[in-house]
Amino acid sequence: MNNDNIDTSWMADAACKGQTAIFYPEVGGTTDAARAICAECPVSHKCFSYSARTEERHGVWAGQLLSDRAIPRPKYVRPIEPIKHGTSGGYLAHKNRATA
Repeated sequence: MNNDNIDTSWMADAACKGQTAIFYPEVGGTTDAARAICAECPVSHKCFSYSARTEERHGVWAGQLLSDRAIPRPKYVRPIEPIKHGTSGGYLAHKNRATA
């Protein structure tokens, strides 16, 4: 992804400015301190957008890890079976679909 045109001017107003270590905890480490800073941050909404647009996979962004930021995907929807025209079953299926 080309990130050249993404605005980063909001980072100057971020509450986390200059505190990068706590936003990348060791495996099994806590993210509580990072999340507390994010909770008070005036630009966390821009941070969230940035992390989504740049597909950030590591660290705490806008108080969330990647697993928190994952965008829910639609559940699988079973395809509609074609109606068998000219049969009583087809007529009922069409009638039922029209009222659903």
